[in-house]
Amino acid sequence: MVAPTRASATQMTPTMPAMSRFVFRLPHVTFEREWVLGPATFRPAGALVTEVNALPDFTAQVRNYGLVLDRVREMAQDWSADATVEVEADDDAGAVELAGQAVAVLRLFMRPKVEVNVGLHKIGLVGDVTLAVREVIAIDQSGRVGFGGRRVDGPVPFTFTRAVLDKWDADPGVQFLAAQLSSPKTRSHLGSRALTAIAMLDIGFMATKPTVKILSYAVAIEAMLSREPQTSTKDQPTESPLKIGRRVAYLTCQRRCGRSAPACRYIKGFPTQRDFREFVRQYTQKGEDWRCSAFLRIACPAEFDGAIDTPSLALFSARHQVAHDGTTTATERDIKWFTHFADEALFAALEWFAVHPAASITDLDDEIDAAASRSTL
Repeated sequence: MVAPTRASATQMTPTMPAMSRFVFRLPHVTFEREWVLGPATFRPAGALVTEVNALPDFTAQVRNYGLVLDRVREMAQDWSADATVEVEADDDAGAVELAGQAVAVLRLFMRPKVEVNVGLHKIGLVGDVTLAVREVIAIDQSGRVGFGGRRVDGPVPFTFTRAVLDKWDADPGVQFLAAQLSSPKTRSHLGSRALTAIAMLDIGFMATKPTVKILSYAVAIEAMLSREPQTSTKDQPTESPLKIGRRVAYLTCQRRCGRSAPACRYIKGFPTQRDFREFVRQYTQKGEDWRCSAFLRIACPAEFDGAIDTPSLALFSARHQVAHDGTTTATERDIKWFTHFADEALFAALEWFAVHPAASITDLDDEIDAAASRSTL
């Protein structure tokens, strides 16, 4: 972090305004051009050192300022091979929070650009991702030994090309998030939900424990797509996964059921799990396929887990296991798919949020209800 200082990285000089620019290093990251995300500016390697070397020396006004300036120039030189992210804030604590939010958004939009081993492609501020190789020594009953190791975590070099950055500049979801990051005091209802959901999703992606990933992904989708609290009742303090699954299916269905295609049974919704079971029974009795992967990979009563091949159980079923049993039967492959499906749900919700920035999830439900009604006329 680089900030105008007197004696430390957190103490402002008397001659500087309260609002300052704070710059953080992004190790192993390359930007082919400067990219602005609301209050955050991602700058190419070398841009910082060029600016810092041209800054004036205030030693005449501030005692020992020359020592601070020399140290900042050394730091900028050390960082010169990496990109940086810059934010404006009143203090370093606010700067760290804002930079962290911007980098979480960057990681979210980066993942679809990674073709293989998405979970291994982690970038971030210094300290976000630490190289970790888990070594093991094996000793058999005869006393013979062996050894091995596995890379558990660590940063990966990544380049954000001009073409990708140009595409993001035109993306309504990115524009929506940039506006929300820029105005924390006047942030919209959906903006707050989106940034909270992205933060939870990011915790899951950066985690190495499967149980933490599952809980974080489920909470991210709930934060993004649960109905507003005033609709809760004494008997149903939290929403049924079936209702959240309905919204996810409406927003992510590749056939666009309820949008450009007629609403299917999943878009019309299931008031209770009993209704869902009856629906499955009727379709099974008729020999008709009752499965909707967009719905079932998120929300599915436990007795129907495995109805679709991928994942082997629904995300909310896996969440229930972790919350009540402290463990999960989800495989490593399931976890990878949970990451993909959670990302997909958030991207789809962001697209809707960008078109309806002043709306609520209640408005989304009204839209889905209207689509279901049109299909029954």
